[in-house]
Amino acid sequence: MSAAKPTLEYVRTIDVKLDLSRSAKAIRTMLGYQKKYIPFLIAVVLVSILKSYLFTLEPLYTSLIIDKVVSEGQYDLLLGYVLTILCAVIGYALTNFAIALLQGMSTQWVIRDIRIKYYDSLQEKSFGFYDSSAVGDLISRATMDSQFAQGFFSTWLGTVCDSIFTVAFVSYTMWTISPAMSLISFIPIPIIFFFQEQNWVRTMPLFRKMMLILGRLGAYIQQNIIGMKNVRIFRRERRWRLVSSKLKMYT
Repeated sequence: MSAAKPTLEYVRTIDVKLDLSRSAKAIRTMLGYQKKYIPFLIAVVLVSILKSYLFTLEPLYTSLIIDKVVSEGQYDLLLGYVLTILCAVIGYALTNFAIALLQGMSTQWVIRDIRIKYYDSLQEKSFGFYDSSAVGDLISRATMDSQFAQGFFSTWLGTVCDSIFTVAFVSYTMWTISPAMSLISFIPIPIIFFFQEQNWVRTMPLFRKMMLILGRLGAYIQQNIIGMKNVRIFRRERRWRLVSSKLKMYT
């Protein structure tokens, strides 16, 4: 039996809207699991500061090569500029790896704590809870939801730090070079923030809808697979009983 038709019928009944209070509560709950690993978060912030600083060196010294070496002919400065760019690129790669490693380690421990708490909660539920809850929804929360949580924990702090510190270092560097051009480059920033906010408002309900669909689809498939398996077992046992009865008749 195809799962497409009941799933599509369920999709038409879903009406999800953006709930900022619910989203904020969910984020606070998720961040609460990281309190045990604050040293890792502090290390990520410190390494992100160094990473953002190294990020600004490559374009800065590239511009110096164009201005000093190419335009003014000071070729004796070329080797130092190139070595600085090379060291900055290597340092940027190492800091990026360190951030990924720190976030990955803390994320695995956080997901472990979440799953342990989830499984402990399931063991404390009553039989009535399991009678009224779809198995697919419970499995989806333990698998799909934890995967999305893992993606959030492994990227959110690094992304926020990159946005803050990189913008700060780049803005300072641009301001020291040309304040007028810096002001002109800042004009599109409010527009970008506006479109990002609109994108977030539109996509958050869609993610919620996607998780509901996955939960219902998992429940439907799980129930039908178990049903088909039980039917096959019943038919096999019935054939075996018929064969056994015939053998007894002949013996």
